[in-house]
Amino acid sequence: MKTRSNLVMLGSLLFALGCSTGPGNGNGADGGAGFDGDPPDIGPQCDPSSCPTKECGPDGQCAPGCKSDSDCATGETCCNGAYCSDLHKDPKNCGACGTVCGAQEFCSGTACVQALVKNVCSNSQATVVEDALDVDDNGGAAVASALTGACGSVQATTVSQGAPGTMDSTGRPTTGPGNTYVAAGGGFGQKAIAYMNDARNAPVVTVDDSQNVSFVRASDGTTIVKAPIATLTATHDFFLIYAAAEPVSGTLVFASYGLYPAGTTAGAFWLKNLSGGVGTMDKQYYVYEWTGKTSTPAPTDTWKLVESK
Repeated sequence: MKTRSNLVMLGSLLFALGCSTGPGNGNGADGGAGFDGDPPDIGPQCDPSSCPTKECGPDGQCAPGCKSDSDCATGETCCNGAYCSDLHKDPKNCGACGTVCGAQEFCSGTACVQALVKNVCSNSQATVVEDALDVDDNGGAAVASALTGACGSVQATTVSQGAPGTMDSTGRPTTGPGNTYVAAGGGFGQKAIAYMNDARNAPVVTVDDSQNVSFVRASDGTTIVKAPIATLTATHDFFLIYAAAEPVSGTLVFASYGLYPAGTTAGAFWLKNLSGGVGTMDKQYYVYEWTGKTSTPAPTDTWKLVESK
């Protein structure tokens, strides 16, 4: 069992080693960046008005100009005779020039799809990201098993956090359309989850005020769960599961984590063994309370749905 002091010591060690929780203000015990009303800290942004083409690409850089497809790189299309775009990787030109995915949608590489948990099956690939924390990496393996078990055509690859093509220097996930970024564990170890919280791209974020840890709905600031730290133990925690798009890169993020590490383990177990299959989960997020008989989750434990939406 990890006590509060153990986690603080671990956090200090990780920070000293350069494994920070990512951009933003405040850190939850396991959930990462908090919700404090400040403007999101999401790193440098591409300003289309400063681009010669007046268009930004999914890499956060100015899109190259063109007059025809021959002016663009292989696999790219000249949209509107003005700028080059890879229609399989650009959420502002998803499958066709001018097809813009909405705030609650992601680009599968061919079409815009609602960001619901069940629709992770729409992507053909998944990248499972390990952050070198055992509880997160073990959870990631269980989440990957749940994903591939429900979505038989999805090919999953496991990589270390920061692997080329998975995130930029701010922690923004960048696997892009068609490739789901899978993370177990909150922003304490998973930098992309901290980024999604700070940027308010996640539907639910975590707040740690040193006395309580909370799950808060990002859209309106409503507190879903506010748990005194003393109540979060090796046999009791809350966990969050969500699917959400990072709008610039078009990356779909599939996340599962607890307020504390025990919840991360419980959430991954629930997804793999009790959810009824990822393909049946027709909401964007789920918040559960778990109470176990031991520190090892079991089907006979108490699993209470707190909110889904």
